[in-house]
Amino acid sequence: AVATAAGDGFARFYDSFMPAAKGIIMQASSEELRPLRGRTMQCIAKIGSAVGVERFAADAHQVMQAMLTMQQQQGTFDEDVSMACAHICRAIGAHFANYLGHCLPPLLHVLSKKVDFIVREATENIDAEKEAEEGFASQVISVPGMEGKRITLNVNVVFEQQVALKCLYEYVDELGESTAMAPYVEQIAKAVKPMVVCKFSPQCRTTAALLLPQLLHSSINQPNGGGLDMARNLLQFVMPVYLTQLKEEVNAEVLTSVSEGICDVARYCYFSGGTNKMTGSQNPSAVVLPLNETRTIVGTLCRSIKATCDRRVQLLQQAREEQFDEEDMEELMYNLDADHEDMESLID
Repeated sequence: AVATAAGDGFARFYDSFMPAAKGIIMQASSEELRPLRGRTMQCIAKIGSAVGVERFAADAHQVMQAMLTMQQQQGTFDEDVSMACAHICRAIGAHFANYLGHCLPPLLHVLSKKVDFIVREATENIDAEKEAEEGFASQVISVPGMEGKRITLNVNVVFEQQVALKCLYEYVDELGESTAMAPYVEQIAKAVKPMVVCKFSPQCRTTAALLLPQLLHSSINQPNGGGLDMARNLLQFVMPVYLTQLKEEVNAEVLTSVSEGICDVARYCYFSGGTNKMTGSQNPSAVVLPLNETRTIVGTLCRSIKATCDRRVQLLQQAREEQFDEEDMEELMYNLDADHEDMESLID
């Protein structure tokens, strides 16, 4: 936090902090010290971001080599290390390209994991302590007309998938336009697409909906138009899941992210032809969103906007009829302001 706040001003302390931090990475190799190792690596990444790539690059390579070796030895997904690697990628940019082949496969593997869940009677006895040790959590829900049900979910896998999606977004956002990312675009898209409809995690759906357009952008911006065919295939591959979520998503924040994702897709398609170097004008789009899908998108967004407006009118009418007091009115306006922000995103 100090390094982030100080920025370039932290550079004069760099030589004092970095050797000690690297020492922890190199020596804290046991399983019980894994949390310390991960936190230290995240600290190193933030310090590197503060001082700049020229100062940090050499140390970053040493840290990455050590961490990749340890990761191969432990053979399990480490959330702290994964996030730290993504932060180091942000810090050193193109210098990180050689590590993609090592960092991406564990993330893609996590996204392929099945999230185990069990539905049982609420009255059934369970061993809560044992379930917690195995990464499961339970919650009892009431179903109208039925007895209560206990839903037990592997929350460890859900959390790992949330982390993996965040890391993938960082990598694609930072290195998307480099040739180093091109070999992985199709693999990432196949792993991320199911996450757009992940029923267990709104956060997964949100990140996935914002990540897929960046893969399209990456393909479009490959040198000499080398990724345009991939971009066209990717567009056809991802659009059905966006159309599904526009119709079925019930979480307002996720719906906003889905709408933003579609907006990004449309923008990237529009500018996919590049600019005429002679005239400076926009070339015709090289990647085109099909007209039928465009009509479906516009129609669905319009219905969502209308539903939001109707709800606003209904709630304000209810407030007048029931003569809400100051506290209730303040809460209502807070919720309506959130709806307004969501609606602005849909309109944009």
